[in-house]
Amino acid sequence: MNFGKRTIKSALCIFLAVLLLIMSLSALTVFAEVQEIGGSAVNIGEIDEDIAPVGSGYTYCRNNIGWSSVYVYAWNTDSDKLAEWPGKQMTNIGDNVWQYELTKEFSSIIFNNGNGGNGNQTADLQFPGVGQIYDLSKNSWSGYDTSSLTIDSFTTDKASPQKPGTSIVIKASASGEGTVSYKFSVKSSSGTTVLKDYSTTSQVTWTPTATGSYTLLLDVKDSKGNTNSKQLSYTISDGSTPPPSSTVVYCKNSANWSTVTVYAWNSENDKNANWPGEKMTNIGDDIWQYNYKKDFKNIIFSENGNNQTSDLVFPGSGQIFDNATGAWDVYDTSTLKILGFSADPESPQYPGVDITLKANATGEGTVSYKFSAKSSSGTQVISDYSDSNEVVWTPSAVGTYTLTLDVKDSKNNTNSRTITYKIEDDSQIAAPIIKSVTPGSGYILKGSACNISVSAGGGHTGTNILFYKYTVADSNGKTVNVPYYTKNKTYKFTPTALGTYTLTVSVQASDVENTTVVKEIQLESVNSIPSSGLKVGTFTTSGTLKIGNTIEIKAAASGGKTPYTYEFLFDGNVIKSSSSVSTCSYKLTEEGSHTLTVNVKDGAGDKATKSMTINVGNGSSPGGETRTLKGDSDRNGTVEVVDATMVQQYLAQLIGDSKLNLANADADDDDTITVVDATYIQQYLAKLRKW
Repeated sequence: MNFGKRTIKSALCIFLAVLLLIMSLSALTVFAEVQEIGGSAVNIGEIDEDIAPVGSGYTYCRNNIGWSSVYVYAWNTDSDKLAEWPGKQMTNIGDNVWQYELTKEFSSIIFNNGNGGNGNQTADLQFPGVGQIYDLSKNSWSGYDTSSLTIDSFTTDKASPQKPGTSIVIKASASGEGTVSYKFSVKSSSGTTVLKDYSTTSQVTWTPTATGSYTLLLDVKDSKGNTNSKQLSYTISDGSTPPPSSTVVYCKNSANWSTVTVYAWNSENDKNANWPGEKMTNIGDDIWQYNYKKDFKNIIFSENGNNQTSDLVFPGSGQIFDNATGAWDVYDTSTLKILGFSADPESPQYPGVDITLKANATGEGTVSYKFSAKSSSGTQVISDYSDSNEVVWTPSAVGTYTLTLDVKDSKNNTNSRTITYKIEDDSQIAAPIIKSVTPGSGYILKGSACNISVSAGGGHTGTNILFYKYTVADSNGKTVNVPYYTKNKTYKFTPTALGTYTLTVSVQASDVENTTVVKEIQLESVNSIPSSGLKVGTFTTSGTLKIGNTIEIKAAASGGKTPYTYEFLFDGNVIKSSSSVSTCSYKLTEEGSHTLTVNVKDGAGDKATKSMTINVGNGSSPGGETRTLKGDSDRNGTVEVVDATMVQQYLAQLIGDSKLNLANADADDDDTITVVDATYIQQYLAKLRKW
């Protein structure tokens, strides 16, 4: 609640700050709602949000860090607050979700367990409004959907903005009771148009003809009459955009054909050309493109009539077909392009199976990858943003998951991709299942015992007993042990020579005739184990470095073997024990120079560490934080327009001092934050001022 020292030199400064702020926020879409008051109509502005508030009057907290109780403390000012500290106790409504009904609006909020200090409370949070839920482990807000009909996704195949005439595929996914019906509409300044009325079809193609700001509307209902809705903002402009992909099909010529032709048809009399169709255009990187004049249902690619594919159903929407793998995928034309996102083994699998998620993307500068899994119980971040493009996910519960890949590059371009993945119940499966083998690959030490551990399931037939056999062969293919079936899930062998050893694990159910599963592992015997390449990449803090403030510490590991665990220390003392969570909150209590350290351990037991020095102030300078770059209000290492905007927001009291480095923001070096600082930053960017 400490907003720092603010000195507004005159009423004119306040006016200019607010005016500049309003101009910087002018891109927001605003709608007008008409209400009757005293017989006359008035307009009430309402900000359009992607997730409309639900659970009117309620704020929610997901208590997934084990607090015995949850309290909410909300305020606008010191004299305008919900209650005295620690606030009001919330009600546990199940699934680790706690709620409390607010009777008025508040700008700031803290969740706590009835106590204060590190580990007992969140930082001072900006309250986004009712109907939102705060996740204590992820330190993030999201919409909380209380309806029995939930909207799992609502997306477009092309990011806004696009040009008039571009065909945009709008897709949705919802789950409810019985059959779910979807209705798609689009709203603009000229009114609302229904693109597709209620039907079981979960996608529609929209081709706007005019520039402007649009709101895409989704309405869903199920067999029990439950309803829900969601909306997206979308801009159509005259800027340069990719070609309209709904009229374009691509072929990845991985089979090295000399040329690629495309034959497309709806019927014998409705086709793009006579066989073998029309020649596609090579646009580079073995990608061939063909522009349609109309939509077709079926398609065949061929090498001018030779080496043809089977009759394919054309999925449309800028899809690309690989003539070597026989698979369709989205052809990504964005600046940050996702080249691949896969799961191995493929869906469906079972609880406890190690599933490797791999991704590949190209963009401007360094690309960072984030992997998450969403189910009916919530969203789990498997691996936060890092330069590691591979992670192992081991689901523990049965259900349908949406695996999401989020990527961003050095220029802040972003992109995402999803995979639907099913985890099925193996409690009654007759066939045996090998879920994991440890070690799964890598180096082993010559002359030292190698301990093998197997996790398996299924085998519910006969006597319901699983039997294990371990076969070890050296680099010449010679079996070096005596394989036999045993009930032991572990095995030990000692490599006596250098080179590659092949471990074959066989798991057999008591019905020995047809129920045996085999997994083969390659292990490299060496004299000494080389470094795994595990390292700590990102290690940052956010928040004002001042006594009494709580800072957020974030780390990200890469290399080695996933998953990773993180341990955080302050001056050598553990402030957060080792866990898979890569963030930590810590309240500063001592002035001066201090050392923050993160210790990382990977799935193979390798370790890495990284430290940084922070200087904690006592509040005598703006915010008490050390200046790192003059004008860099948001601490991202560069001076940009957003840095001036943040000063304006700070002066208008829309953000607190934890959101910016006040020492950096004090551009005129007068130890106070005024509208002059925002002006100086703008002049610096316009090359009218130097520092």
